[in-house]
Amino acid sequence: MEGDGGSVDREGLLDRPGGRADPLTGNDAAVASVISGENLDQFSFDGLRRKTGLHQETLSRVLDRLEGRGLLMRGAQGYSVVKHGAESSGVSADFRFATVPLLQSLLPDDVNLTDVTSALRGRWFGSLRWLGLTSSSETTVLKWISEDGGIQVDAAFSPGQLEVTANIKEGWRLSDAIKASYELMGHLTRVYARFGARKRVSLLDFWDEAPVSN
Repeated sequence: MEGDGGSVDREGLLDRPGGRADPLTGNDAAVASVISGENLDQFSFDGLRRKTGLHQETLSRVLDRLEGRGLLMRGAQGYSVVKHGAESSGVSADFRFATVPLLQSLLPDDVNLTDVTSALRGRWFGSLRWLGLTSSSETTVLKWISEDGGIQVDAAFSPGQLEVTANIKEGWRLSDAIKASYELMGHLTRVYARFGARKRVSLLDFWDEAPVSN
């Protein structure tokens, strides 16, 4: 991902004499671990607060320190990640989530995928709140998280195809994740209609393995 700060450094080591970075500790290491674990290129403050469960003042101080180290850059649309995976002292965030595939979709090919992801980025709908995104040359993954932080829904867009998965925190119900995924798909269908897609979004639901029209 290119931005004002250049490409994301996947090595994540801050330059200093000897080519080593001071290790992160405590909450700084835990938050950096979440950002790297989700492979985030951009994220929102509120989304990360729900993901980590940290108090907003605590998280604000953590992000200020990470920004001061050159790992993050704050902008009008949230935070951009400049460097990933900075060294920690073995501290990692303890979030027990089960990953569950929810649905696949064949996407109309007459609408620019960048337009679609741009229209969805940063949006809230239903019980889902914007978390962030990660992108590569072929795939853009948009991420949302529930208000209580118990369910995360990831939508991976690639040419002609969408895959939606849920990350469900221990103790939360799968049915809530399925409902959240269909809230996302309802919004996606409206986005495609806005851009004048000639075809409908066609779903393949993992739960009944039958094509569904929206």
